[in-house]
Amino acid sequence: MTGGEKFTVNPFLHTALTIAFALALLVGGCGVLLTVEVESASGRSVECGSAVTGLRGSVTYDPRGERGAEVAQDAAACAAALGTRRAWGWPLTGLGGVGLIVVLVLARWVHPPPRWWSDEVKGVHR
Repeated sequence: MTGGEKFTVNPFLHTALTIAFALALLVGGCGVLLTVEVESASGRSVECGSAVTGLRGSVTYDPRGERGAEVAQDAAACAAALGTRRAWGWPLTGLGGVGLIVVLVLARWVHPPPRWWSDEVKGVHR
């Protein structure tokens, strides 16, 4: 690009980036907010919590102290699952959010500008 040319963004590229970043935000947000469930050493299902709330208190709750080793294994499995979920959920959510901001800023330079469904139809229509 030389000094005399105007900066423009292809509308198809802009649309593709919008869809990709919105999808990244949606998948990352769901990954962060939805709860994680793992199978314990005893074969039962343990609901661990989400990447936002962290480890649930019910995972480590053992009032009588009868399941010490099982509780420790469940807590370790949940911590590992939540760590994995956080490792991809937060970066994907951030990428989608920042990407959508960039796409909104680039909308100014999309050429030709998009035609919206509410625009007046030109031509022979009555």
